[in-house]
Amino acid sequence: MNKIQECVEKLLEVIREDSAYQRYLACEEMLKSNPELKKQIDEFRVAVFHMNNDDTQGDLYDITDEVENRYEKLRKVPEVNAYLEAELDVCRMLQQVQEQFRNGIDLNIPNV
Repeated sequence: MNKIQECVEKLLEVIREDSAYQRYLACEEMLKSNPELKKQIDEFRVAVFHMNNDDTQGDLYDITDEVENRYEKLRKVPEVNAYLEAELDVCRMLQQVQEQFRNGIDLNIPNV
């Protein structure tokens, strides 16, 4: 195994041991006992993804209101918020790692 692969494996190990990832796994485990709730969460996540990434849907304010209204009851469930917060923390951690790689390696990639 080369040095880079060894370091990647070590980084993955550290990420898996991180409290944010452990919290995410605990939330995932909790949701296994309630597949219908997990399904609703996944539908919400898909709606938010499309809201944030699809420019062809229309007015962002209207779309945001629609998503918020449709999932308002779901967002009041403490387990749902715990799961979404844990997921967001892991995503932010991975984004920070990615940004450090981007900033630490000079490839002269233009900003877009």
